[in-house]
Amino acid sequence: MTDGQKRRIENRVLFLSLGVMVLLIAFLVFVGVTKRADTLLFPVGLAAGLFVYWIISDVLSVVWLKGFTGKTDAQKKAYCIYALLDLVGFGGLAYFIVEMNSMIGALIYIMCLFLKRRFREEYDGVKPEEMPEESQEQDVPADGQPQEDIRELSVSDPEESDPAEDAVSSESSGKEE
Repeated sequence: MTDGQKRRIENRVLFLSLGVMVLLIAFLVFVGVTKRADTLLFPVGLAAGLFVYWIISDVLSVVWLKGFTGKTDAQKKAYCIYALLDLVGFGGLAYFIVEMNSMIGALIYIMCLFLKRRFREEYDGVKPEEMPEESQEQDVPADGQPQEDIRELSVSDPEESDPAEDAVSSESSGKEE
């Protein structure tokens, strides 16, 4: 597949996804204006819209781009888990929107966001060891204060005096006069 073909497919997926989101927002506005949020139309329409968005963004994009070509079985499995976590997250988002007095749906959505990242990296072939050193977390001791890197510490000349001691000695000499 050439770069031009890949770009056209990515644009098609983008426009289809945006189209579904626009229709979903229009549906939510319609339900809000007509005050039909308490009918079965609202949760079913919301769930259907999010499901269509998931199909386009997670299923069709991989199929059209031939995303499994050259991938190992472990990478394929990681993507399937990623896509299922995305679907569960959308379900949590829909539950949160329908049941506004419950935070469970929002927590499910947020939890899925964090969990699916690892599987997406696994599908893309990125391993934690391959990440640059700046992005890896620094070792922090039990007291919670990060230790300074020994290489960054400078060795001071023993003949130099400490500025704090100089300030104290000048204050005390001023008081003696």
